[in-house]
Amino acid sequence: QTCALPILAIEDQGFYAHPGINPVRIVAAADGKELLKVQDANFSSAITMAAGQLSGQGNASIGLVTCANALVIRDVATPVTLTPAAVKLAQLTGKVAGGGITGSAGLSLAGDSTYSADVQVKDADIVTLLKEAGAPGWFAAGKLQLSTALTGTGGAETVVGAGKAEIVSGQLVNIPLLTMVGQLLQVTALQDLKFDEFKLEYTISNNVVQTPVIRITSPQVRLAGQGELTLADNKLNHTFTLTLAAAALDAAPKEIRQEFTKNADGSYSIEFRVWGPAESPKTDLQKRLLKGVGEQLLEKGLKKLLK
Repeated sequence: QTCALPILAIEDQGFYAHPGINPVRIVAAADGKELLKVQDANFSSAITMAAGQLSGQGNASIGLVTCANALVIRDVATPVTLTPAAVKLAQLTGKVAGGGITGSAGLSLAGDSTYSADVQVKDADIVTLLKEAGAPGWFAAGKLQLSTALTGTGGAETVVGAGKAEIVSGQLVNIPLLTMVGQLLQVTALQDLKFDEFKLEYTISNNVVQTPVIRITSPQVRLAGQGELTLADNKLNHTFTLTLAAAALDAAPKEIRQEFTKNADGSYSIEFRVWGPAESPKTDLQKRLLKGVGEQLLEKGLKKLLK
């Protein structure tokens, strides 16, 4: 628990340790938000003092780590290197949502107190992960594979990094975007979507997550997109291409099917935009579909009147 020493040393650089050794809480001084909480920590090391500065090496084991009140990591073990300039955690291992996590992390004790993390997550249960984070239950199944590298000096607005995530053999439920699009297009497969693969590539800076690659594939549905999410207000700005097998459009009215482009393999595609709050997004599909369907229905109505 002597790990409190480097935490206290950077109080003037934008962080401070919340009172109490166990658990230890690292808080961003700017907004008071908890960045890290460490419970049941043990730290063995050989520490030396030279010219008023600490240095040393050791090993740490931590029963529970909570990152930003969202990511819960258990049974952490890592070698620790302490120098006057930084704390480094190399070859870190632990468990997250039934899967494993490996990687490294570091914290600069000079300048702007930059922290960094380079981690990989394997076979984490996505349902458990979202539940522990207090996030909406948008997945009914799936195993997460994640690789990410991040640096920062405080809260989410200071984070810079990139990564990629993949969820295999999953199921999406109650996604506002897919539910809305499914209702507009009258495609039931979108509202409870079992997929073979979900891929996401992203970068983050200035409190904005850029997603150049979003891809979901299933036997009847393929969804590909790109765009950005602003973390400050949780708003989307994306473009998507939805490709459906012919059978997935069977229940849709002819007027809606006509809005799709037929592909060489017999599938059908439609492009659309999405923007606004992630919980209640807007799309240009509604206006386009209402216009197309409205014109068709009006034409049918006039023909009936002229008979």
